[in-house]
Amino acid sequence: MPLSPLFKRGLEIITDESLPIAARFAKFQEPQHEYIAPEVITRDVNFKSNGRWTKGRWYRSPKATGKQPLLIWFHGGGYEMGDFNIVEGHVFSLELADRGLINVFNYDYTKLTPENGLKFPVPLEDGFNALQYVLKHANHDEVDLTRIYVGGISAGGALAAVVATLDRDSGNPKLAGQLLNCPVLHRVNPEPSPELTEDLKEWPWIIDNKELLGLNERLGSNPPGSPDWWWAGDVKDFKGLPATQIINCQYDGLRASGEQYARDLAAAGVDVEVSFQPGVPHAHINRIPEDCPEVVETMNSMLEWISRH
Repeated sequence: MPLSPLFKRGLEIITDESLPIAARFAKFQEPQHEYIAPEVITRDVNFKSNGRWTKGRWYRSPKATGKQPLLIWFHGGGYEMGDFNIVEGHVFSLELADRGLINVFNYDYTKLTPENGLKFPVPLEDGFNALQYVLKHANHDEVDLTRIYVGGISAGGALAAVVATLDRDSGNPKLAGQLLNCPVLHRVNPEPSPELTEDLKEWPWIIDNKELLGLNERLGSNPPGSPDWWWAGDVKDFKGLPATQIINCQYDGLRASGEQYARDLAAAGVDVEVSFQPGVPHAHINRIPEDCPEVVETMNSMLEWISRH
């Protein structure tokens, strides 16, 4: 499928050499419509993870009744950028809670920056601690504790997959599934398929192994002897992981990572569903639904998957 209209226009903007590069990307990110938030009840909480205060936000639609599934959601940003207020965090959580009548817990895990001097596996530990917090503090009248899921986008998808691995390895797993959107799951990105290689010709800004090498160096996420579980796609045993949905993006080099992870899960007997959202590059869900219909398609796919698991 060709680029969607939003990203076709975006490609014209970011290749417009009459503008400085910073101006191009600022214009590329500008919303086309005003976002009108649905009526959703939210509640912010703070709790400590490994001695540091972290934040989370609960979401529930006033239209929801009784016990509903709960999705613990992690935003992207390469473990370095963003917070739970960005579109792919807050807006996406609002929309999922409203459209699916599910509970959502949007978590603001610790970012690794030069200022705080922290390294891996801090965000991964935060993610697992968030699962324990939710299990302890979820409202039992509103949350179906047999249907708790983790999910996330990009680095958040990587984080969710690690939490699912740690939950399996705990000996007392609690998760019903994981929902991963354009995740980066390997230290080194697998080779793209011929189909993906062709698609990548349509979108010049991709995350490749040179970028992943730099990311690993900055994060301290691939030192000699680092454990396999730091990257969920690099573990040696995939058996026993929960049911998994992976939605990649058509024009995204990281699609190779999601596709390889899906093959490994399937070979281990895990219930896995893998697809890509047509017409979009990496991280399309960081756009409001009014601007990007593909965001709604992705949400609907996720909610339909949850309804079946």
